[in-house]
Amino acid sequence: PLPPYQRQKVACGMHVLALPGILHVLLDETVHPFPEDSAESFHADLRARLGLTQEACVGLIWYGQTEKTREQEIAIRPLVHVRGTGTTVLENSCGSGSLALALMRGDREIRILQPCGSVLTVSREASDLAVVSGTVTLVTEGTVWIDRAE
Repeated sequence: PLPPYQRQKVACGMHVLALPGILHVLLDETVHPFPEDSAESFHADLRARLGLTQEACVGLIWYGQTEKTREQEIAIRPLVHVRGTGTTVLENSCGSGSLALALMRGDREIRILQPCGSVLTVSREASDLAVVSGTVTLVTEGTVWIDRAE
């Protein structure tokens, strides 16, 4: 079942949708172009402007048509900030951002092209049920040893 969520239009082409554990700001790329040279500082400035600096996790999701999208598809570019680690990362894929976009748009089914080139499909099967499906690829494998501070 869908978790409780809240959505709000804050400006033309900009919506905020809060899911448990992450808040997404959805940005129509035709109105708010992706800031190629200053994405991390743009993220920080927008969080401050919208009063989101204390949120545990904030994802900015730019969405729109690209030369790579097919008919009935939308492409996303997710940039996610995690306050606890102080990191802001341009993600290869974002399931929660894809879900947030589908919920914001109200689509029953939508195909969302991820930056890595794969497509996630979000299907609303009922008002309280959504399914995110797609191909998952293991991109690395290994072991990490971390020394404990004594």
